[in-house]
Amino acid sequence: MICRRMALSIRCIAADCCPAMHLHNIADWTGQTGDPAGALRLYRDLLPDMERVLGPAHPDTLTTRKDIAAWSQGCDDADA
Repeated sequence: MICRRMALSIRCIAADCCPAMHLHNIADWTGQTGDPAGALRLYRDLLPDMERVLGPAHPDTLTTRKDIAAWSQGCDDADA
C-alpha cells in the first residue's frame, strides 16, 4: 500500500497533478459563485489533463466527469 501511494505521489508530482486539483477547485468555485457555464467550461478543459495524469478510471477523474454532468444540468449547453 505504501509503495502504491509513493508511486502515485511521484506520478502526480512529475505530471503536475497538484495544479490540476487546484483547477478543479477553481472550476467548482466558479460555479458556486453563479457562473455555471464558466464552471462547465473549466471542467471540460480540465478533464483531458485528469485522464492523462491520473487515468480514466481514477476516482478524481470520475469526479470531474460527474461534475461536468452536474454543471451541464445547471446551465444550457449553448451557453458553455
